[in-house]
Amino acid sequence: MRRTAIAASLLAASLILLPQAPARAMGELPSGEFLCYQAWAVMQSDAKAVPNADFLRQVAQPTVDRFKFMAASLAMVEDELDLADTWQGPQPGEVTYVQDLRQGLFTLQAELDQLQRELDCWDQVMAEVARREKLKPAAPPPLGNLAKPRPPAPPLPPNPGKTDEEELIEALERFSAWLRDGSGLAEERLVGQQARLDDWEAQPRALEDLQRHVDVRISGGVVVPLDAPDLGPSQEIERGNGSFFEIGGEVPISFMERRLFASPGVSLGIHTSRLLDVRNKGSSGTLDVTGDEVGLSAMGTLKLGFRPQPDLEIWVGGGVGVERRRLQLQTAGAQVFDDSGMVLTWQAEVGAGYDVCGCGLFADLFLRYRRAGEIEVTPPVGAALTLGARQDLEVGFGMRYRF
Repeated sequence: MRRTAIAASLLAASLILLPQAPARAMGELPSGEFLCYQAWAVMQSDAKAVPNADFLRQVAQPTVDRFKFMAASLAMVEDELDLADTWQGPQPGEVTYVQDLRQGLFTLQAELDQLQRELDCWDQVMAEVARREKLKPAAPPPLGNLAKPRPPAPPLPPNPGKTDEEELIEALERFSAWLRDGSGLAEERLVGQQARLDDWEAQPRALEDLQRHVDVRISGGVVVPLDAPDLGPSQEIERGNGSFFEIGGEVPISFMERRLFASPGVSLGIHTSRLLDVRNKGSSGTLDVTGDEVGLSAMGTLKLGFRPQPDLEIWVGGGVGVERRRLQLQTAGAQVFDDSGMVLTWQAEVGAGYDVCGCGLFADLFLRYRRAGEIEVTPPVGAALTLGARQDLEVGFGMRYRF
């Protein structure tokens, strides 16, 4: 921003110091251009007239000086726009600053086009004066090729009031066409600049798309068991509803003008469910037990989604990781199982989030299928048994803040 402020101050100073052209009514020519056309008209009406070259140079000198100053100002604006191409992540106000540069560029180039027409006229007059004085034309000042060369203006009648009406109309039509041709020069010259400025103004959105945010989230909800895991070959465990709690982080990456996004991340969680009873397979016999199953998990996650609105995100996602699955089971006051094991776990989910304040604070709602692999558990007495895979449906709500 410091670089922007310095450049803005220099541009403002140059515009304040810029010599101001006298105001004129619509349809009137600038004074210098009018004098040039008048001198050319006099020379056309009298083939022997030889105006004083020094006097004409003095009359044309303010135009030359103004052209040099305007060209330098234009070069400064173009340099600043070239510098803008190297900016990364425009700060608030920088886009407005470039829009101001664009307006200044249009103004300076329009003024240069007008001054170039006047200089072309003076070059033509001085060349004709030199020819009539049998001298070599003076070399034009080294102003650079900032404008396309133009054919000289068609001569105007020296005294329109005494000229035939049709001849006057034809002369004015030729002169009007010449002015119209010149008015297109600024537009032609701005084509390259326009495309570059449009690209630069699109840069903030592109940079926003590529910018890596970080989402920190917490979530929790209800665990609904989908099955009764086997406990050995002859029994299965009935489970009741449980709960889960998670913390995690994500790195959302936007593309396609922020309509689509991908969010890789990590998650740490605890998932619990209440054990109701142990049921014998193939019979109605049950064992009155109490206990819990607890899983501590660490997962890598990925979401793929889109934004139908800037503040609304809808996604599908999944994850894979590991979980330490622990079984605690008691009956009649005696411990039956208290064992754990590390298993592979995975999940798939669909959800939506809404930025509740427009400040990056999202409220998320999601539905998830989750599966944890089987483990070996060993009772205090007896051989080890296999506890089958656990399958759950989780309904969750969370809050997520985007940095």
